[in-house]
Amino acid sequence: APFFPLFGAFLFLLLPESLLTLRFVTVLSLIGVSLLYWKSSEKQSVLQLLLVLAMVFVWHNSLAHFDLHAKSDSFSSFLGLLSIFLLIDGRHKDYRFVIASAIAVSLSFSSKQNMLFFLPAILAGLFLHKEYKAMFIHAFTFAGFTALSWAFFYWFTGPAIFFYSFVQPGTFEIRWAGLDSAPYNILRSYFIPFTIMMVLRAFYKGQWALKYTILILALLLAFPASIATAIKAGGLSNAYQPFFYILSFLFVISFQVDDWLHKLKSGGRKQWIAPALITFLALSFFLTLRIGPASTISTWQYRMQAQNEYERLAADLKETEGVVFAPMDNYLTLKIGRPLVWSAKWELETVGTRKYIDMALEADHVITINWNIWYRSTRLEEALQANGFTEVRRTRMDQQREYVWWTAPEAP
Repeated sequence: APFFPLFGAFLFLLLPESLLTLRFVTVLSLIGVSLLYWKSSEKQSVLQLLLVLAMVFVWHNSLAHFDLHAKSDSFSSFLGLLSIFLLIDGRHKDYRFVIASAIAVSLSFSSKQNMLFFLPAILAGLFLHKEYKAMFIHAFTFAGFTALSWAFFYWFTGPAIFFYSFVQPGTFEIRWAGLDSAPYNILRSYFIPFTIMMVLRAFYKGQWALKYTILILALLLAFPASIATAIKAGGLSNAYQPFFYILSFLFVISFQVDDWLHKLKSGGRKQWIAPALITFLALSFFLTLRIGPASTISTWQYRMQAQNEYERLAADLKETEGVVFAPMDNYLTLKIGRPLVWSAKWELETVGTRKYIDMALEADHVITINWNIWYRSTRLEEALQANGFTEVRRTRMDQQREYVWWTAPEAP
């Protein structure tokens, strides 16, 4: 989807052209999610803020850590949650909040396609609460802004935008074996029944409001959306982020730390039973997280090493002459100032005539990538060896990725 890379391109005008810049966007997104949680709480106390930070930076430890690879998940999730916040917090003050909410949903969808589930959740919530005017304003604003923004994206990037946003994702292989493991990766969470108890308590106490309806609908829709993303080829744990962000949002607006502590102190045989039970479950949850800060911090060493190795490889390639072919990393080709000779779009359009292996054999320098977790350039490397290409060197970027530089027999 175009908005996240275009947003990154804008930042590159102000900040260094590096993955660190895009990782900075992820950190800002996490801070933004934290502020949304906190502002949505009934009491914005220090204790509630500590709970929010724990929900984002502890509960999402592994997911946020993965997302520091400069993916769009936290950014697009933040925009989706922002749309809900703007709607529930400001729709009675001014309908401009409804318009802003629709724009946020549109940008979330334009950052990652599966975030479209936020739209039906919001519209259905407004319908169930009989807020028809806000529903129509939201729907028409979303449709109009999306049409205008995608027209701009088309003008700015060219017709290939629709291929990469809608056609290419449809070509990804579906790993049907993941239909049993992906739901389990979500439903095994110790935190789901905990949050359900809090939501049911809010309903029992008569505290139900539009925010609960929309968030529950969004959570139900995020479940299949997350699974669909996880079981496609290349799908990893970041696919579950929208579900867990919404789940955390539900918990934070249902659990006021100050109120629970007050009830525990006030005593009474019946008054303390529910707070004590919830507190016990909360402590059990956090004690079973198995947080490993040392393992998280140590990966920064590998990230800095990967950055340095990548820069060194790009500098050496820039000194060469001829065509450089890097089919799994077009950014490397652009970074050294060479024209692109491959894309996924061209490969699909030339099936049966001129595939990427044929194009590699015509290049002077080829970069293959061996990615331990899901990809290895075995067929391409076998073809290069069979046609006399020489391995120049192997560059270990981190624990999982290895770049291999090959040179043609008669390369300049």
